Amino acid sequence: MKWEITSIPNLLNMEKIELIARHGCERVKFWTADSGDDAILQRANKPFTTSQLREACEQIKKYGMETFAAFLFGYPGEDANSCKRTLEFAKKLNLDSYWFGIPKPFPGSGLYQMGLAMGKEIIGNWKEYFMNPEEPPKLPVIGCDLDPWELFGFMSTARRQLPVVF
Repeated sequence: MKWEITSIPNLLNMEKIELIARHGCERVKFWTADSGDDAILQRANKPFTTSQLREACEQIKKYGMETFAAFLFGYPGEDANSCKRTLEFAKKLNLDSYWFGIPKPFPGSGLYQMGLAMGKEIIGNWKEYFMNPEEPPKLPVIGCDLDPWELFGFMSTARRQLPVVF
């Protein structure tokens, strides 16, 4: 039986990777890879580093499993340089597939709470806030130095340059 898992990099070690490969796992997905910049990962309260993601992906590939990671442009503290670092990091990982997007401040999420603490009014038609938008999202960017059009540009560039699913 073939199957796949979704994980975060700091939860996988050599033993676990070998075990899942031996038992038929075909793909490991990192839906919360989020950034190729450690400072952004720290601000987003991610419990792993870019080194941990890189190492996990290298080990997964050694066992012949496919790799996938999702990255977002627009976390608090993000600027053009950190977006470029994320894109370059993603390219260097040389994964089988990717997804790129813009963080969504869904009600109750950490990003939403951060926006409220910054005095942002976060309202919008959530049904229009797609996973794969054709234009920049209409909801606010929280604590990011770039506007939605700039973030959309980074997302679109990444989607053109790397194999994207969805």
